[in-house]
Amino acid sequence: MYSDLQAKLIVITALAALAPACITRPPVVMDRPVSTGRVQKGTLWNSVCIPARGEALEAGRRVDRRCASASLIRLLERVSRSVSSRYPGSVLQIEDMSTAGGGWLFQHRSHKSGRDVDIRYYTATPALHQIMSPGLVHFDRNGAGYYGSRSYRFDTARNWALVKSFLVDEEAPVQWIFVSRGIKVMLLEHAIRINEDPGLIARASSVLHQPGGKASPHDDHMHVRIYCTAEDESMGCVDNPPLWYWVEKKRNDPPASTVTDEVLIRAALSGLHPDY
Repeated sequence: MYSDLQAKLIVITALAALAPACITRPPVVMDRPVSTGRVQKGTLWNSVCIPARGEALEAGRRVDRRCASASLIRLLERVSRSVSSRYPGSVLQIEDMSTAGGGWLFQHRSHKSGRDVDIRYYTATPALHQIMSPGLVHFDRNGAGYYGSRSYRFDTARNWALVKSFLVDEEAPVQWIFVSRGIKVMLLEHAIRINEDPGLIARASSVLHQPGGKASPHDDHMHVRIYCTAEDESMGCVDNPPLWYWVEKKRNDPPASTVTDEVLIRAALSGLHPDY
């Protein structure tokens, strides 16, 4: 059988293993927008839903998919104004975000916690005159697109301006911008051609990504995902990796422990952990 010391150490080990499961969050009144959980399995409390038409953006056709976290809504307002100020008349055309309460959304694995948004690409005529996109136009690697019987062009300049606005925004750091490989190449080549900052191009090269598996190649829209805010993290919001090196998140680090090794040893021998 075990000695008294061995038995105590076994009990301490068992308690340490069970402790995280015993910790529960205090009851909280959700009086502000909150994104919780992961993008594939999360919820949205007190969501913000965008109107059918804003200053420089337009909501999607599905009224029940126009909601998101406040952080994402404000980001869309900022980037749409940024592109419109450089290219007057530009309207950011939003497709699916999340439902008012988050959770399951037909045709989407993510979009469950208000941190994802689908956006139509800025579109031009074959003569490169900017126009509103007629729908989800599929573009090939050369920028040619077709919708119905009409042909269109991928508006590289405006779409790069949008990507750049997302990347430089510090209030709502972007984790991913899902696009097809062909569109990624067009955007990066354009950035190099206009002598963008190499550091910004490196960021774009990381963030622009064609999803794998059974996901669509995203040649007809871009899918943007943002990180949890520090406030949302405190309420259970969880980011999937990666955390890009340039993203400076405001986190409340737990205070450093003041318990010394001597105190821990004495507590172990006495059968009580000092933090219990």
